[in-house]
Amino acid sequence: MSASAQRSVDRYPNAHKDYHRKSQVMKREALERRIDQINHDYDTQIRYVKNNPRLRNKEKKRQIKQLEKDRKVAIDRLRDKYQRNYYYRDGYSFNK
Repeated sequence: MSASAQRSVDRYPNAHKDYHRKSQVMKREALERRIDQINHDYDTQIRYVKNNPRLRNKEKKRQIKQLEKDRKVAIDRLRDKYQRNYYYRDGYSFNK
């Protein structure tokens, strides 16, 4: 009438790997949602500039160009933060 506690460990040998894989997918999905939100916010700002009758075309182009640069910087920073926090810390490369 003895129960073996070791059987539960042997029963799910890949549970940790599966959990880690699901965790990485969830983190990637969160990153994509954040990028979508950044894109939405900048698209809104750009649409406002385009539709602003008070601005001359030259000023509209300048502001839109700056907003596009700012969007790229914001997304690059987010990706860099994601890469450092979720991959290098755990010893995994970003391309896995």
